[in-house]
Amino acid sequence: GRMKEMSKPLQWMGWLFAGMGALVAAAFVFTMISEGDYSDAPGIIIPLFFVTAGVGLIALGRRAGRDAKFEIGHFVFWVFGAVGAVMMIGGVFLAFDDPAGLILIPFGGVFVAAGWFARKAFVPPEGMKRVAMTEDTGTFRSGFGQTTRVTTGTYIHVAEDATDEEVEKARSRWREDQMKQRPDWLKGRIEQESKRTGGALKYAAIFAFVLTGALGAVGWFADPFFFLMAGFVCVGAVVIAWQAAGQAARARKFGYAEFDMRRHPVAPGERLEGVIETEAPRRELEDGRFLLTLSCKHTTRYRSNDKTHYRTKTIWSEEAHVNASGEMALTVKVRFDIPADLPGATLGRSGGTGYTWELKAEAEAPGVDFVARFELPVIETPKAL
Repeated sequence: GRMKEMSKPLQWMGWLFAGMGALVAAAFVFTMISEGDYSDAPGIIIPLFFVTAGVGLIALGRRAGRDAKFEIGHFVFWVFGAVGAVMMIGGVFLAFDDPAGLILIPFGGVFVAAGWFARKAFVPPEGMKRVAMTEDTGTFRSGFGQTTRVTTGTYIHVAEDATDEEVEKARSRWREDQMKQRPDWLKGRIEQESKRTGGALKYAAIFAFVLTGALGAVGWFADPFFFLMAGFVCVGAVVIAWQAAGQAARARKFGYAEFDMRRHPVAPGERLEGVIETEAPRRELEDGRFLLTLSCKHTTRYRSNDKTHYRTKTIWSEEAHVNASGEMALTVKVRFDIPADLPGATLGRSGGTGYTWELKAEAEAPGVDFVARFELPVIETPKAL
């Protein structure tokens, strides 16, 4: 239904792109003929790209209006596939005039691959139907000020004639598979988030610096424009490296903590109990008094002016001050009552959106303070789902 509503806007946008591209292409050809200079002929690929994109949008709009089964997977596949193909072909032609055109070829390949994966992920196989496991709604705001509500989520496929009992069994298997992605959740000994993500930050920083060097090399040998791109990537690399260094410094001082849950998972309406086991000796902390914060957060994704943004909002939280026990390795007791009317954590989070439950432990210390975060398995029972 949502794609059918987009049928007319897609066609209007397609005609706009095709008309604009055709006018620019005609002006480009007229200029070359009148001046007798055909050295810039490969540049015609740019207006032809707009023409091709416009024709594709028109065709997609018509199909979306006629085919009730047309889904977002088809849309992404054809749009990304067409854009990627044009970029790859255009890169080959532009390379005859400027070696920098070769850069378009791998980017085009990325677009084609993204379209293929989107089709595999979103289009149900023949004889199957799609069942939503998680769904979340975001906002898309175009450059013309139009706002559209877009629903994304995680889905499984079952046979079209599956009974309600078979669908529920498939749901249960999916939930079990998602829990297996977090071995610490299954054991009930929740790892500190910085331990789980510290390596990712380090490798992300390394990759960003390597990409900075690659873009700088392209700028040196081909087009100075890539120096600007290298500068933006370098800023991001420095920020990531700073965060990774901060995590490493805190880990050297306090080690990594674990949260040993008495009962796992827990559901809304139940009591969260357990012990945070740290590697921090009492001498590293000022008074051994910890601030514990349990919170439920909701992350949504929206697009505005062709940019994707994420917004995380805390919908509920509760704090408690607790004195730690021990000397060489402090332990902190945790006890919170979870309200029954709150949602559980979103399993298989789609694109980073959904609900998360976080336990945060803080304590003041000379120099770097103690901070540990734990993402908790607060899961709604199957009946609630």
